[in-house]
Amino acid sequence: MGDQPPANQIGDAGVRPILAPALADGSLSEVDVADLVDWILRILISFAAVPGDGGRSPEEIRRQLASWFLPAFASLVGGRPSGT
Repeated sequence: MGDQPPANQIGDAGVRPILAPALADGSLSEVDVADLVDWILRILISFAAVPGDGGRSPEEIRRQLASWFLPAFASLVGGRPSGT
């Protein structure tokens, strides 16, 4: 983790507690975690590079995240995140 760029280190610190069970049981590898952090950062950077709502309401943005991001993330951690 120490040789990663600062943004990746922050991202890793944010997702590692969530992914700890999957890392512990071997469902995810360190490479998987690094790939996930990279993917999340790339998505966030794209939102920052093209500011604004993209013509979507906050409800539409939440729907889009719930439809596409949460299921992909849940499949990595072995279940649907709470609160959805």
